[in-house]
Amino acid sequence: MEDDSKPEESNATRIGQRIAELRKLNGASQTGLAGRASVSYSTICKVESGERAATPTVVAAVARALGVNVTDITEQPYGAWNASPESEQAAVPAIRRALVEGEDPDLDVPTRDLRQLRVEISQLKEWDRRGKHAEVARALPDLVRHLHRAHNDLPTQQQGVAAELLASAYSFAVIGLYRLGHLDLAHLADERARKLAAGGRDPLRAATAEWNHALILLFDGSYRAGLRTLDRAHEVVDQSTDGRAAAAVRGALHLRAAILAARMTDRALADGYLVEASAWRYRGRRRRTSMGRSSALRMSTSIVSRFRSS
Repeated sequence: MEDDSKPEESNATRIGQRIAELRKLNGASQTGLAGRASVSYSTICKVESGERAATPTVVAAVARALGVNVTDITEQPYGAWNASPESEQAAVPAIRRALVEGEDPDLDVPTRDLRQLRVEISQLKEWDRRGKHAEVARALPDLVRHLHRAHNDLPTQQQGVAAELLASAYSFAVIGLYRLGHLDLAHLADERARKLAAGGRDPLRAATAEWNHALILLFDGSYRAGLRTLDRAHEVVDQSTDGRAAAAVRGALHLRAAILAARMTDRALADGYLVEASAWRYRGRRRRTSMGRSSALRMSTSIVSRFRSS
């Protein structure tokens, strides 16, 4: 039986070595890089030695500090050429073709019932919840094509529903592709998801697409742009008539903003966002949340500390 940990260890070592090389070319010490990237010295040491894998936020912070692209450090995508047929990575070429062909109005696939397509989106959600990412990746190409065909062929009054389902499919593609290192495809899927969600009938789905976009910006080290994206998402939430659902979405937006602020090491700003997240979480639930102001402030300290050491 193959040792599944070996590729991950190899990637951790390779990325750590690349960070060390770029740091030295930049004339920075490990201490200096840690300070510029707002990452702990011990994290830099462990990442460079391969003892610890670099999280996407650490890679983004280091890239920002050294003035290079994230892909200069990760040298991704990797592993596609020799991926196991059962792996998530093996599905990427088919996902790429589906994304490239997606907006072709004459896709060579039959139109399928919208109810069945909705069931298949629900199946993606269940697989994702259970961590079955390879199943999600294998299902995405066919589903994206059929949803595009439905979006093109359905009557105008039904296109909004198809657009929302297609936006959901693209959202699954965004996170999977980014995790696997296919940043160009992740950004393309992200643009499609945001455009389709904005054209749908549900403002909360559009706001959620912006929430996902803020995660991409976090991983790219574009923290202030991420905060601006979340500010715009709040304006979209204003259009919702579902008060409790809107409150839950606002809470999630504020929590992601707190993470971005923490990555900027702005504790006061992170505190403020966490207090807002707590307040909106309370409004979005029937039962009182256990996260009060003191809990929110403790979480802020935890978040800032975690991002300093991650």
